[in-house]
Amino acid sequence: WKVLRSVSLRLARKSKTNFDNFLVANRVPRYLAHIVPLSILIEFVPFAFIGFDYAAEIVLKFLHVLFVVLALYVVKSVFTSINDYLKTKPRFRDKPMGSYIQVFMIFAWIVGIFTIFAIITEIQVWKFFTALGAGSAVILLIFKDSILGLVASIQ
Repeated sequence: WKVLRSVSLRLARKSKTNFDNFLVANRVPRYLAHIVPLSILIEFVPFAFIGFDYAAEIVLKFLHVLFVVLALYVVKSVFTSINDYLKTKPRFRDKPMGSYIQVFMIFAWIVGIFTIFAIITEIQVWKFFTALGAGSAVILLIFKDSILGLVASIQ
């Protein structure tokens, strides 16, 4: 981590753009530095738990969930850096970029939570999303009139 930090700080100081300064300020290199040790841990867990398959499975699930959370933190930091960078540009000062970034982050967290749920339950992610879409379509068909009445009462 410290090596990547010093390299990223040097690069940020020498570059002409401010975007990399925002990346360093929002700790993107720190989160990226955690990916390599976590990947190595994921690869060596089966060797460390020889004969303990159940324990290895639990540890692997935990590490995969941790990997998803770490990826979400990287995405959050990058989006925050983009927001901070765009605030410095006169063209985007009056635009609500923070709102757009919040929408992207809500979408990223929803996908991350569904991915974590799929990892824990050992369901493939795409099968899980397919089942979720089919279930929501059935619910919309069943409660169509109730939903339309609710929307009409709000308007």
